[in-house]
Amino acid sequence: MTHRTPSVRLFAGVSLIAILSLGGIASAADAVDEVPQPPIAPPGVEVYSWQGGYIGASAGAAIFNPTPGFATNTGFLGGAFAGYNIQNGNLVFAPELDIDYSTTSSGALDLNYVARVKGKLGYAFDRTLVSAIVGGAYAGADTAGTNLNDFGWLAGASIDYAITDNIFAGGEYLYHSFDSFDSTGIDVNVHTIKARVGFKF
Repeated sequence: MTHRTPSVRLFAGVSLIAILSLGGIASAADAVDEVPQPPIAPPGVEVYSWQGGYIGASAGAAIFNPTPGFATNTGFLGGAFAGYNIQNGNLVFAPELDIDYSTTSSGALDLNYVARVKGKLGYAFDRTLVSAIVGGAYAGADTAGTNLNDFGWLAGASIDYAITDNIFAGGEYLYHSFDSFDSTGIDVNVHTIKARVGFKF
């Protein structure tokens, strides 16, 4: 029988410890090299993009309120709009032009049309877009055969929903203010509530 000397046993023990230590270091190095990967989105899930130009048509009601000395009346209005959405994340900015023709009147004062330049800032919840609106308006009216025109300001809000990738529908509320309309001393306020449908390119 062969007997190991103490020095041999000591050498074997030291070697075993060294091997185990190297194995632990290698495992730790492998763990450091494993960089966490970003989560992968489930296949088939896409967020709708509102980016791009669009056109459409709208129709609704105008609440016509000239003061002083006139009654508040409601009439029909309808027209067309065009704009361009610029999207950054969930925020959507859009310059938009529109024009509506109206059958609204109060006494001898008739509201014929309202044209607008609007700036819209919205937040997209995927296919739903909610926007705040500010801008300028130019309106035409007549009284007793005299044509009147004036500039004013507007503010409001809208909501749109993308039915398909190209077709959307929604609603819009706007408040318009015209001080001393065409220097007549008549202040004109107009509320418009419209449904709209559009095509996004």
